[in-house]
Amino acid sequence: NAWAFRQIAEPGLEYFAPAGTEYETLLGVCAGVIILTGPGRISLDGRRGWATRPFIGSFAALILGIGAGVCVWIFLNGANPLI
Repeated sequence: NAWAFRQIAEPGLEYFAPAGTEYETLLGVCAGVIILTGPGRISLDGRRGWATRPFIGSFAALILGIGAGVCVWIFLNGANPLI
């Protein structure tokens, strides 16, 4: 994949470099973790059963979010990010 290729091509940790991909990867992973964990018990919708035990809805939201990100990239950037 593109991330692993970039890590091999340029030695060292490129976290804050303009061409670094680690920051974007960290943001994507954090967004996925937040989506999959759902709200906590002390949240406003914590008493609802579907909110404290997200299963199918969380994965659907994750897939829809990834699809929306790819669509926005294609429409605004004019290139396919998956190639």
